[in-house]
Amino acid sequence: MWAQAIRRRPVTTHTRVSYPGYKPSLVPNARQSCSTPLLWSSGVTLGAGVGLWGWLGGGKTETRRERVVRERTPTPVQDFVSDIRETPLLSVAPWLIPHDEKADKGGEDTYFISEDGLALGVFDGVGGWSRSGVNPREYSYRLMTGCKDAAAEESESRDALNILTKGWLSARSVTGSSTACLAVIKPMPADVEVESKSSVPSLLLDIVNLGDSGAILVNNLTGQVLFHTHEQQHYFNCPYQLGSSSDRPSDGDRFHVEFPSGSTLILATDGVLDNISLNQISNLVVHHTASHSDTQSIAKAIATEAYSISLDPEAHTPFTTNAMAAGHRRGVLGGKPDDITVLVVRFAEDALLVGATPLPESKLRAKL
Repeated sequence: MWAQAIRRRPVTTHTRVSYPGYKPSLVPNARQSCSTPLLWSSGVTLGAGVGLWGWLGGGKTETRRERVVRERTPTPVQDFVSDIRETPLLSVAPWLIPHDEKADKGGEDTYFISEDGLALGVFDGVGGWSRSGVNPREYSYRLMTGCKDAAAEESESRDALNILTKGWLSARSVTGSSTACLAVIKPMPADVEVESKSSVPSLLLDIVNLGDSGAILVNNLTGQVLFHTHEQQHYFNCPYQLGSSSDRPSDGDRFHVEFPSGSTLILATDGVLDNISLNQISNLVVHHTASHSDTQSIAKAIATEAYSISLDPEAHTPFTTNAMAAGHRRGVLGGKPDDITVLVVRFAEDALLVGATPLPESKLRAKL
């Protein structure tokens, strides 16, 4: 993600806005310290498929200024093609398409899926740090590995916010910043009543989202969007971000959401959500469910569609809609080239299970 990096740590206070039916959010009482747009002094060159993206600094540019090159420990490219989890009830699969100009290092997005497939997350390194000679992938990778380790340690009693907090603390020595979206899948607590015609108990999603990545829950057959997160931004193109910034894991939006059988959970970075709408994502889920596609085929289809739109110079995307809403009128058409990461979790239908009798909660965890 090329976005503005928060470079200072001012003391700010927040007011939590909350009332029945309202999505929790944070309203800053003091101006956040995102830097001003980091445009090259020699000017920005707009090209096909760049549009507003180039104007904001994501386009190909030149400069006479010398850049500081820092030696960093290489972060390995993730083997997303084979990084799949399968259980009797759940199927989890990723797909990743790095930005064309960042493919050699695997892009700046990272993700993790726990060994049991019940904890997962996506992380998007803030590309604005590259202007200072910092590799944006390094922070997102360290944040990801810290969260992955925390999820492994807490396998019996996972909490999404605790996992993100531990990951954040483990990456304190690294310069940079990243957005984050995590989900933990749990059995539905016994004291929670859920109306369902399915013989499979609903699961519970514990989600924390900080920044402009996000989570979407879709009904496989109807395409109804059952739930989705909203992006968090200090102002346009300056998302909430962990790392060398003023934001903390507790600033993220927290959700507990029913995960019914016959539905699909998608976690995605802004390279997806800035280019493809919720309706387009849900249509792809329905289409590939009807075609009996496997889970990774759905992840690949969503990522590929987002990538195709990102290269379309005439596309009208969620990013351009948000840009116009923020008052930008110059070069707003065109896709937004970026790293693209998708994690897909499918919760099996009754027909996919052996037998049709309800599963006792005591046996559900063993089935997951």
